[in-house]
Amino acid sequence: MTVPSDTPFTEEQSRSYFVDIILGIEYLHYQKIIHRDVKPSNLLLADDGHIKIADFGVSNEFSGGDASLTNTAGTPAFMAPETLRDDHQNFQGKALDIWAMGITLYCFTFGRVPFDEEYILGLHKKILKDEVRFPEKPAVSDSLKDLILRMLDKNPNTRITLPEMKIMVKKILKQRSFRNPYIGTRLSASVKAEFQKTGRSNSAPESFSHIMRRKVSSDANIDVPLMEDS
Repeated sequence: MTVPSDTPFTEEQSRSYFVDIILGIEYLHYQKIIHRDVKPSNLLLADDGHIKIADFGVSNEFSGGDASLTNTAGTPAFMAPETLRDDHQNFQGKALDIWAMGITLYCFTFGRVPFDEEYILGLHKKILKDEVRFPEKPAVSDSLKDLILRMLDKNPNTRITLPEMKIMVKKILKQRSFRNPYIGTRLSASVKAEFQKTGRSNSAPESFSHIMRRKVSSDANIDVPLMEDS
């Protein structure tokens, strides 16, 4: 998708593609990678109709529960407000990806970014100060608007998290569920039995980590798999 666009996706298309993005970013965060440049031009549409995340040029690896970052990176219109404040010291990586996902979903739905300005300082000011506004057309549901607003919360401490987002999107979609993106559609009887013993969510990235060897995302340009914290 090229932004700006006079032909944005339908709401159904936007939601469907966004499920793939959620699962992809969840996988990256589980692999301890912050993408830092989620945007429509870094998303590829595969032959099977699913979205693949690309371009890891500014991504960060981290250890522990989240990345603590001090430098700015990525595309200006998709940068989170906490990275633009004069008094910032450090910020959490996962929340940056969530913000960029919110801008991306807005682009999918309306064909443009919510904060737009020719000059970079003016753009920064809008990201920091302006509220998110929705155009009258195309008309979209209140539930989709609410999801976007929760991702574009200027306070990273109250911004929606990936687990909360999955619950919210699942309720919106109703008929769709989040399947585990790290395994094939066919499982052996022994793996199924082992999974049933765990009682874990089928969409959790770690659901099969004790059964199957972890692999780095096929989209990631990384030679050596990251090690889990002990």
